Amino acid sequence: MKIIQIINGHVNVILGINSELSDYRIENACKKCSISHNEDGKFTNTCLKRNGGCGCPLNAKTSSKNAECPKRIWFNETIDFDKLKEYEQKK
Repeated sequence: MKIIQIINGHVNVILGINSELSDYRIENACKKCSISHNEDGKFTNTCLKRNGGCGCPLNAKTSSKNAECPKRIWFNETIDFDKLKEYEQKK
């Protein structure tokens, strides 16, 4: 994730910008993806590096319109549900 996207995401969280987009991405993709769950299966709200993610906090990452999932499950304002299912089946 580029530094400008990181800053933008954190500013968005502080100001409450794009919260609906963030909620949509988290609820419909991130919470269903193993990248953001710890070894006990608990959702961490982080795109965990040890699971193939980028290490970003999801509330900031998902609130930046220009950010994308490292597995391209979500990007822009789109979620690729087929790609999410395919990725989880490989696990």
